[in-house]
Amino acid sequence: MQGQDVLFSSRNPNYQTPPLLYAALNRECSFILDPATDKDNWLQTPKFYTREMDGLSQSWADERFFLNPPFARKNAKKGIDGFPIEPWIKKSWKESLEGGATGVLLVPARMDTKWFHRWVMGKAEEIRLIPHRVVFWLNEIESSSGAGFPSMVVVYRPPGGFTYRPTRLSVWNYLGSAA
Repeated sequence: MQGQDVLFSSRNPNYQTPPLLYAALNRECSFILDPATDKDNWLQTPKFYTREMDGLSQSWADERFFLNPPFARKNAKKGIDGFPIEPWIKKSWKESLEGGATGVLLVPARMDTKWFHRWVMGKAEEIRLIPHRVVFWLNEIESSSGAGFPSMVVVYRPPGGFTYRPTRLSVWNYLGSAA
């Protein structure tokens, strides 16, 4: 299928969230904001920020947001500049801690990274490991196979006065028995 090489590489930071995955989370949270969407507002949230609007520089305070952050690993040999994921995760935590926001993130399940230990473990309320490879979309076309990496959902909620809390860990199959 068109675009498969991009889906299995770090060349394109603009993977689109699968509609079924988003719908399952939106039923729980009723999202208002997508701080990192495309010009077409793929998920149709009431509020959104595109790359040109620079979602990282905007306030997400008191919002219920869904974030599939753009990311790409730097690779000088392949001419890939990179687009780091850590600033998005750090901002999500800070907006929940300082701004009263509730945030749900779809991110790679990379528990061996600095960003995971700095901004997720002990700061997120919940981590949901997805037991299969997520089938992302690109240019509104569903991939014919899953991503080249495992994924997880990270949930931040206002801490109610605590900056550290034990992070709940679970396995979440949004496809139910279809996976």
